[in-house]
Amino acid sequence: MKRYGLFYSGKFAYAIPLTQIIKILQDAISYDLPRLPGAISGVLLDNDKLVPMFDFVHMFGNIAFQQQQNSNYQVLISTEYGIVSLPSNLSGKIVLASKGNMALPLKNKNICGSTGVFVYENEEFNLLDINYLALEVTQGFWHDLPDTGGARRH
Repeated sequence: MKRYGLFYSGKFAYAIPLTQIIKILQDAISYDLPRLPGAISGVLLDNDKLVPMFDFVHMFGNIAFQQQQNSNYQVLISTEYGIVSLPSNLSGKIVLASKGNMALPLKNKNICGSTGVFVYENEEFNLLDINYLALEVTQGFWHDLPDTGGARRH
């Protein structure tokens, strides 16, 4: 049975396959480091490993504009490139895939790194391809966005 973790970061809703979720941390201590890619807000330390924290506002702009800057929770996700962290509010849940429907994102809501949307109880959750996003953060289109400093924070 396939399951998804459904999360919010402010008003931005996203879904991750349960098999990729390692754990959820509350009030994790994070650190700002110089010269991080622009789409990384900082790093946290988990079991003596540095874990990059994705910055949805930087990655998705106006779509995630109402994201809370300091989410209380971090969802640790396993990718082909290592562990990454996504911000989340308290309202996360795990649901069976059969309880919702898959749909393609609308053109005006197309989010880079989203393979579609998972519709659960009439709410749309962006189904994130976390492996694609993990690669893009350091080598992809964020390098070409204005004010990213070549995907580096100033």
